Amino acid sequence: MGRIHKDLSADVEKMDTLIKIHSSKAANFLVIKSLLHQENALKSDIQKLIANQIQSPTFYPKQSGFKSMLSNNELGAIQNIELRKSLIDLYESTYERLIYNGHIYDKIHIEKFNEYLMPYFDFGTNQLIDIEGLKNSVFLNSLAYLNEVAKAYTQLLEQAKKRN
Repeated sequence: MGRIHKDLSADVEKMDTLIKIHSSKAANFLVIKSLLHQENALKSDIQKLIANQIQSPTFYPKQSGFKSMLSNNELGAIQNIELRKSLIDLYESTYERLIYNGHIYDKIHIEKFNEYLMPYFDFGTNQLIDIEGLKNSVFLNSLAYLNEVAKAYTQLLEQAKKRN
Protein backbone atom coordinates (compact mmCIF):
# COMPACT_ATOMS: atom_id res chain seq x y z
CA MET A 1 0.00 0.00 0.00
CA GLY A 2 2.97 2.32 0.56
CA ARG A 3 3.79 2.49 -3.13
CA ILE A 4 0.23 3.29 -4.14
CA HIS A 5 0.10 5.98 -1.45
CA LYS A 6 3.18 7.63 -2.98
CA ASP A 7 1.62 7.41 -6.43
CA LEU A 8 -1.62 8.99 -5.21
CA SER A 9 0.27 11.80 -3.46
CA ALA A 10 2.23 12.50 -6.65
CA ASP A 11 -1.03 12.48 -8.62
CA VAL A 12 -2.62 15.05 -6.29
CA GLU A 13 0.45 17.26 -6.64
CA LYS A 14 0.31 16.98 -10.45
CA MET A 15 -3.44 17.72 -10.45
CA ASP A 16 -2.89 20.82 -8.29
CA THR A 17 -0.33 22.08 -10.80
CA LEU A 18 -2.56 21.34 -13.78
CA ILE A 19 -5.60 22.96 -12.15
CA LYS A 20 -3.60 26.18 -11.77
CA ILE A 21 -2.28 25.98 -15.34
CA HIS A 22 -5.64 25.31 -16.98
CA SER A 23 -7.56 27.81 -14.85
CA SER A 24 -5.06 30.41 -15.97
CA LYS A 25 -5.25 29.22 -19.60
CA ALA A 26 -9.05 29.49 -19.56
CA ALA A 27 -8.91 33.08 -18.35
CA ASN A 28 -6.09 33.98 -20.74
CA PHE A 29 -8.02 32.82 -23.79
CA LEU A 30 -10.59 35.50 -22.99
CA VAL A 31 -7.89 38.09 -22.25
CA ILE A 32 -6.34 37.44 -25.69
CA LYS A 33 -9.78 37.80 -27.28
CA SER A 34 -10.37 41.07 -25.45
CA LEU A 35 -6.95 42.45 -26.40
CA LEU A 36 -7.48 41.57 -30.05
CA HIS A 37 -10.66 43.70 -29.98
CA GLN A 38 -8.77 46.72 -28.61
CA GLU A 39 -7.20 49.13 -31.07
CA ASN A 40 -4.50 50.25 -28.63
CA ALA A 41 -3.54 46.78 -27.32
CA LEU A 42 0.18 46.17 -27.20
CA LYS A 43 1.40 43.55 -29.63
CA SER A 44 3.94 42.41 -27.01
CA ASP A 45 1.15 41.70 -24.48
CA ILE A 46 -0.76 39.58 -26.97
CA GLN A 47 2.41 37.85 -28.12
CA LYS A 48 3.40 36.92 -24.55
CA LEU A 49 -0.07 35.56 -23.74
CA ILE A 50 -0.18 33.50 -26.94
CA ALA A 51 3.29 32.07 -26.26
CA ASN A 52 2.12 30.97 -22.80
CA GLN A 53 -0.96 29.27 -24.28
CA ILE A 54 0.85 27.06 -26.80
CA GLN A 55 1.75 24.25 -24.41
CA SER A 56 -1.18 22.37 -22.94
CA PRO A 57 -0.07 19.67 -20.49
CA THR A 58 -2.59 17.01 -19.54
CA PHE A 59 -2.81 14.48 -16.72
CA TYR A 60 -1.28 11.03 -16.75
CA PRO A 61 -1.49 9.24 -13.39
CA LYS A 62 1.23 7.22 -11.78
CA GLN A 63 -0.15 3.70 -12.02
CA SER A 64 2.78 1.47 -11.13
CA GLY A 65 1.63 0.87 -7.55
CA PHE A 66 -1.91 0.00 -8.60
CA LYS A 67 -0.75 -2.21 -11.48
CA SER A 68 1.65 -3.99 -9.15
CA MET A 69 -1.17 -4.64 -6.70
CA LEU A 70 -3.32 -6.00 -9.54
CA SER A 71 -0.64 -8.28 -10.95
CA ASN A 72 0.27 -9.59 -7.48
CA ASN A 73 -3.37 -10.10 -6.46
CA GLU A 74 -2.87 -7.71 -3.54
CA LEU A 75 -6.10 -5.78 -3.99
CA GLY A 76 -8.04 -8.63 -2.47
CA ALA A 77 -5.92 -8.28 0.66
CA ILE A 78 -7.41 -4.85 1.34
CA GLN A 79 -9.95 -5.65 4.03
CA ASN A 80 -11.86 -2.39 3.68
CA ILE A 81 -14.19 -3.17 0.76
CA GLU A 82 -15.11 0.50 0.23
CA LEU A 83 -11.43 1.43 -0.01
CA ARG A 84 -10.82 -1.37 -2.51
CA LYS A 85 -13.81 -0.26 -4.62
CA SER A 86 -12.68 3.36 -4.43
CA LEU A 87 -9.18 2.49 -5.64
CA ILE A 88 -10.51 0.43 -8.53
CA ASP A 89 -12.97 3.17 -9.49
CA LEU A 90 -10.28 5.84 -9.25
CA TYR A 91 -7.81 4.03 -11.51
CA GLU A 92 -10.17 2.27 -13.89
CA SER A 93 -12.83 4.95 -14.27
CA THR A 94 -11.89 8.42 -13.02
CA TYR A 95 -8.29 8.38 -14.24
CA GLU A 96 -9.24 6.72 -17.53
CA ARG A 97 -11.83 9.45 -18.09
CA LEU A 98 -9.22 12.13 -17.39
CA ILE A 99 -6.74 10.55 -19.80
CA TYR A 100 -9.40 10.22 -22.50
CA ASN A 101 -10.59 13.81 -22.04
CA GLY A 102 -6.98 14.97 -21.99
CA HIS A 103 -6.55 13.50 -25.49
CA ILE A 104 -9.69 15.32 -26.64
CA TYR A 105 -8.48 18.56 -25.04
CA ASP A 106 -5.10 18.18 -26.78
CA LYS A 107 -6.80 17.63 -30.14
CA ILE A 108 -9.11 20.62 -29.74
CA HIS A 109 -6.26 22.82 -28.54
CA ILE A 110 -4.07 21.89 -31.50
CA GLU A 111 -6.85 22.30 -34.07
CA LYS A 112 -8.44 25.46 -32.70
CA PHE A 113 -5.39 27.30 -31.43
CA ASN A 114 -2.00 26.08 -32.59
CA GLU A 115 -2.94 25.23 -36.18
CA TYR A 116 -4.84 28.48 -36.65
CA LEU A 117 -1.86 30.44 -35.33
CA MET A 118 0.67 28.95 -37.79
CA PRO A 119 0.40 31.65 -40.49
CA TYR A 120 0.38 34.46 -37.91
CA PHE A 121 2.81 33.33 -35.19
CA ASP A 122 6.42 32.10 -35.36
CA PHE A 123 6.54 29.18 -32.91
CA GLY A 124 10.35 29.10 -32.99
CA THR A 125 10.78 32.68 -31.79
CA ASN A 126 7.37 33.17 -30.11
CA GLN A 127 6.83 36.26 -32.24
CA LEU A 128 3.62 37.51 -33.82
CA ILE A 129 3.97 37.82 -37.58
CA ASP A 130 0.54 39.28 -38.37
CA ILE A 131 -1.69 40.50 -35.56
CA GLU A 132 -4.45 41.53 -37.97
CA GLY A 133 -4.84 37.93 -39.13
CA LEU A 134 -5.79 36.96 -35.57
CA LYS A 135 -8.72 39.38 -35.54
CA ASN A 136 -10.67 36.98 -37.74
CA SER A 137 -14.06 36.05 -36.23
CA VAL A 138 -13.26 32.33 -36.57
CA PHE A 139 -10.21 32.66 -34.32
CA LEU A 140 -11.96 35.00 -31.89
CA ASN A 141 -14.85 32.52 -31.53
CA SER A 142 -12.33 29.71 -31.08
CA LEU A 143 -10.83 31.57 -28.12
CA ALA A 144 -14.22 31.63 -26.37
CA TYR A 145 -14.67 27.93 -27.14
CA LEU A 146 -11.16 27.12 -25.85
CA ASN A 147 -11.99 29.00 -22.65
CA GLU A 148 -14.96 26.67 -22.09
CA VAL A 149 -12.94 23.56 -22.93
CA ALA A 150 -10.14 24.56 -20.54
CA LYS A 151 -12.70 25.22 -17.78
CA ALA A 152 -14.32 21.82 -18.37
CA TYR A 153 -10.94 20.05 -18.21
CA THR A 154 -10.11 21.95 -15.02
CA GLN A 155 -13.41 20.78 -13.50
CA LEU A 156 -12.58 17.16 -14.36
CA LEU A 157 -9.21 17.57 -12.65
CA GLU A 158 -10.88 19.05 -9.57
CA GLN A 159 -13.40 16.18 -9.41
CA ALA A 160 -10.65 13.57 -9.75
CA LYS A 161 -8.62 15.28 -7.03
CA LYS A 162 -11.60 15.07 -4.65
CA ARG A 163 -11.91 11.33 -5.35
CA ASN A 164 -8.20 10.75 -4.75
